[in-house]
Amino acid sequence: MKVKYVHPADQVVDSMTRLYSRNMTTITGGNISVRDENGDTWISPTRLDKGYLKHEDICVLRANGELEGRFKPSIEYRFHLGLLDYIPGCTAVIHAHCPDATAFCALDRYPNLNLWHACKEAFKPEDLGRVDFFTPGSDELKDAIVEQGKQGKSVIFMNNHGILVGGKDIYDAWAKIEMIEKLATIDLISHRLGPVKEIEGDLVSYARPIEVKPATFCTVKESIIRKQVAHYAWRAYNKGIMSTISGSYSAKVDDNSFIITPAGCDFKETTPEELVLIRDGVAYGGQPNEDWKIHEQIYKNNPGYTACYIVTPLYGMAYACNETKMDLSIYMGLRGYSGMKRLPYNSTLEEVVAAISPERSVAMVYNRFYIVATRDPQRSFNEMESLEDFAMVEARAGVQNWKGLEIHTEGE
Repeated sequence: MKVKYVHPADQVVDSMTRLYSRNMTTITGGNISVRDENGDTWISPTRLDKGYLKHEDICVLRANGELEGRFKPSIEYRFHLGLLDYIPGCTAVIHAHCPDATAFCALDRYPNLNLWHACKEAFKPEDLGRVDFFTPGSDELKDAIVEQGKQGKSVIFMNNHGILVGGKDIYDAWAKIEMIEKLATIDLISHRLGPVKEIEGDLVSYARPIEVKPATFCTVKESIIRKQVAHYAWRAYNKGIMSTISGSYSAKVDDNSFIITPAGCDFKETTPEELVLIRDGVAYGGQPNEDWKIHEQIYKNNPGYTACYIVTPLYGMAYACNETKMDLSIYMGLRGYSGMKRLPYNSTLEEVVAAISPERSVAMVYNRFYIVATRDPQRSFNEMESLEDFAMVEARAGVQNWKGLEIHTEGE
């Protein structure tokens, strides 16, 4: 979410539209606030359709206490002010009724941060807080949340209600709430599948330094590939295969260069111009995703591959956090995946790269991600989409040890 040049009211509108479109709140549920450099707080209105807000619908509470707007602000605006006042560096707050995170508001525990690498890196246990149920808009609820804010809690579970996050900007707040909801889903599904597999061993970083230079002249072929990478990154985000800040995608231009998503990009809004060209170990046009070296080495070791995803598909990750293995032999679309390599969380970069070969295009690193490398961008998306769809089918059915089928068809 590009916030640098976006008006605070539009930040609220865009975030609420995304929240609603991703089934993380209801038509009149949830609320969002953004505080600007003048100390004014822009907040969503009460009782309006959250899927179709407009700039002029957003209320503003001026730093001097004056309220402006066509509509009344959310009845919960006071706890927004509390978090904005007490969490250091907080300028944006999102409250939503995310289905799976809200499930943990009725449980006596938080989602397990030790299941998914992205959340373990993004949050500390002390970042999470909880308040009892109080009537929405009440002084009791406001006071309870303000107390959590004073303790520095940036993710607050509201018993039998929903969750609340604070961020340094609206992009940060959105990434947090999206990660917490995804982790909650992974946690709930994984517990249904069988023995949960938590992160074991120390973190091995795959980030490698790279020289960055200004972008150079873009060839016709490169421009076509840029458009493809931006398109399939956007589609992967919309399918839940990639999250706002987790994952990467690349496609080869030639034997010495490839296009890759940049560091810190929002996959929903990434444009072809923002993508990074890597040629002979040098990045042109920006800082690439930290996993760029994995992409580079896969292409060098497997000249026939031209596209590569590193992704965290929702249902696939439930299996990546579990001792139970998907029975890949039973589904026609996954008949070539039976040799998928499953690697420990603390595998080295060299071990991860070696898991992909001309005979094996898919690998999984437990608690971290999947890699899919193929001979063209559409096929790589299709294979990752098929893997996620089947993980969903098997997880929802709750069936294990199915009999594999002998399949003779070449496609549909």
